[in-house]
Amino acid sequence: MKTRFVRVVSLIGCMLLLATPTLAQSADTNTGTITVTASGTASVPAESALIVITLGTDTSIMPIADASVSAVTPVVTMETIDPAPVVDALISQGVPADAIEVVTQPFSGEWGGMVGPLPVSLIVTLDQPDVDFISELLKVTQDAAHAEGWLVNTFGVLYQMNDCRFLNQQARVDAMANAQISAEDQAAAMNTTLGSAVGSRDNTNFGMGYPTTSCGATPETTGIARIYMANSFDPSAPAEVSVTVWIDVTYSLP
Repeated sequence: MKTRFVRVVSLIGCMLLLATPTLAQSADTNTGTITVTASGTASVPAESALIVITLGTDTSIMPIADASVSAVTPVVTMETIDPAPVVDALISQGVPADAIEVVTQPFSGEWGGMVGPLPVSLIVTLDQPDVDFISELLKVTQDAAHAEGWLVNTFGVLYQMNDCRFLNQQARVDAMANAQISAEDQAAAMNTTLGSAVGSRDNTNFGMGYPTTSCGATPETTGIARIYMANSFDPSAPAEVSVTVWIDVTYSLP
């Protein structure tokens, strides 16, 4: 009986000795991680530009002052605008006639929302856009409109590129480099060294805002919504399509 007990104890001891390396190996692989969020940006010259011009009349911006009219009843005169003078001015600068689309809006509200009624919009498409050339178009547009007693309510530009896959990848490579720097700083703060990247994913929670550039086909919009397709023209900004991506990257720790 005693001999059998000793054999059982010895067998259990051998099993524990055999299991020890396995347990140690499991502990070594159960390391911590660091996860960082980083962004990357890439830019290239735009293939095309979409210019959004909206025209209005002087009397369509402010109510007509009339003491006989109740203060709570705004009176607005909506005049029909024939945009031919502005269209001709754009064509004289070298814009192809078939690159100009005229969109009429007979009525967009007595007060017209934020910018007054917008009876006419011009949608201009340019290939290989140049900032100086667009600046010239803005000037001739204003000159032609003001000569008719109209206002240029908006002059927005959206730089475009049909296929941004390569550009997105370049931005992602830049984001990975920035993530590496951030992760190394975190590891140093933890008094440890950084391992290799073990996982990443796109983070779509960042990058919201009004567009200044566009990839792919231009969204189909109609009416007053077209004035929101582009930001106001900034002559100090290059005629480029810029892409920013955000990623989450996880690194192992030793």
